[in-house]
Amino acid sequence: MMALKVLLLGRPGSGKTTAAHYFLQRAAVAGLRATHVDDYDLLEEKCQADAEQRRFRPLIVNGRYCGFDVLDFGVMDEVLLEAEARVEQHLARYPDNGLAMLEFARDDYLHALHLFSPRFLRDARLLYFRIDVETAIQRVRQRYCQTGCQLVSEQILRSYYRDDGFVDQLSLIKKDFSLNQTIEICDNNETLQLFLQRLDRFFELLLRQEAKAGLIC
Repeated sequence: MMALKVLLLGRPGSGKTTAAHYFLQRAAVAGLRATHVDDYDLLEEKCQADAEQRRFRPLIVNGRYCGFDVLDFGVMDEVLLEAEARVEQHLARYPDNGLAMLEFARDDYLHALHLFSPRFLRDARLLYFRIDVETAIQRVRQRYCQTGCQLVSEQILRSYYRDDGFVDQLSLIKKDFSLNQTIEICDNNETLQLFLQRLDRFFELLLRQEAKAGLIC
C-alpha cells in the first residue's frame, strides 16, 4: 500500500473537521498511521504571534479569546505552503501505511491549489463539502456555543467566504491539474447520521481504489 493524501475543502462549518476526526477513527481500525493538518491551527499560531494585530483581529467574547478574523489574506497562502510541508513529512515517515488529511477553506480554490507543488497534488484525493453561507453561519455559531472556540465572524463568512466557487471552478481545476484521483463533492445539509454514512462510503472507496490498483495485499 502507498501513503494516502486527502484534501478536505469547504466553508467553515461545512463538516471538514468532523470528517477528519471520523476518518482518524476509521484509519486506526484499518491499520493506517493518520494525521490531520488543519490550516486553522497554523493561522492561529500566526495570530498569537501577531502582537501588533496587523494581520489578524482576535475575536473576544465576554473578555475571552475565542477565535480570529484574518486581516491580511496573504497569510492564507503562506500557511498552505507550511501545511504541505507537514503533510509530506508525515507521509515520508509512513510511506507504506500513512494517511494525511489537509483541511482548509478558501474563497478561490483554483488559486489555492496552484500554491501546492504538482507532485503534491498528483495523488491527492479532493473531498469538498458543500453548504450554503446561511448554514455555515448557523453551524459556526453552534460550534462556538458548544466549544467556546474556533469562532469565525459573520462578517468574514458573508464577505470572504460568500462566493465559494469550488463547483464553478471544477472544470478548470480538472483542466489545470493532472489529478490521478477523482474529485468528490459531499452535500452536508442533512442529518449527522446521513453525513457519517457518506463519509463511510468515501473511506471505503478510498481503500478499494488502492486495493484495485494492487497497492493493498
